[in-house]
Amino acid sequence: MKKALPFLILLGIAAAGSAQDTASIVGTVKDASGGVIAGAKVTVANPEKGFTRELVSNNVGEYSAQVVPIGNYVITAEVPGFRKLQRSGITVGVGQVLRVDLTMLVGQTTQEVTVRGGATKVETETAAISG
Repeated sequence: MKKALPFLILLGIAAAGSAQDTASIVGTVKDASGGVIAGAKVTVANPEKGFTRELVSNNVGEYSAQVVPIGNYVITAEVPGFRKLQRSGITVGVGQVLRVDLTMLVGQTTQEVTVRGGATKVETETAAISG
């Protein structure tokens, strides 16, 4: 037993150390009327750490991303017949269980807005006016 004790202590320290830098993100996917959406594809991503986990909401609309690295997240939800939803600015801390509920809006799944353009050049060094 005395030989096993140091091993058990090291095992306990290792387990505690690995749990200190993780968190959980949970939530429910609903429509605008409050009805739950089963089968929604939910992506939980931390771009800074290159972490991505894909989930599917269960029959009561719940999703759960357990043991994720702490940091900043973007959560995306997609369901046929609904607009793609993306939430950013989500930060989880050590040991935290953060609830992020998602409300989907009815719409075409292929709707996409792309903004392109260039800035008009303005001469700021002189007072000259030109066409």
